[in-house]
Parts: sequence; structure tokens; C-alpha cells
Amino acid sequence: MSLVELRPTLPVLTGNFDAFWRYRTEPQPVRIAMFRATEPFPPTEPVADEDLGWRALGHVDVRIVSGRHHTVVREPHAAILAEQLRASLADARAKR
Repeated sequence: MSLVELRPTLPVLTGNFDAFWRYRTEPQPVRIAMFRATEPFPPTEPVADEDLGWRALGHVDVRIVSGRHHTVVREPHAAILAEQLRASLADARAKR
């Protein structure tokens, strides 16, 4: 992503960071659906916890989708994300 492409996202990133530092969460009696991209962004070393620590907040169902954080909603990755989302919703309905 070039600086020209990144510039419009700066206000959003600033707001996200502000919300991140202020928010305090507590464990909830819910299931969490996590859709993890196969290519981490930013590129990092392999992560030991598949759920990235979200397990501390509740049960986490991790589903792997192709692409990166910013590309999973673009084709061809979006079709795979949609398929995984449908499966996740079906699983949630079945566990009611």
C-alpha cells in the first residue's frame, strides 16, 4: 500500500487506536467467530495461539480464510470468506 493510498485511512486508524486504548473488555458467555487470514498483516512471526488470545474472552471458533487482513473482502478471497461465514452461522444456529 502506497502513502497516497494510506493517507485516507489515517483518521480511521487514529480512531481505532484511540478506541483500542480506552476499551476494557470482560469475558462473556458467548461464542466468538474468528476469521483469520492466511497472510498476516503486518507480516509477523508465526503465532503460537491460533485464536490470538481471544480465548480469554470466551469460546473461539477459528476459521482460516485466504488473503490478508485488508484483502479477505476482495475477490477471490471474498468468496472463501463468505463460504466460511455461512458455515459459521449454520454452526451457531445448530448449537442454539
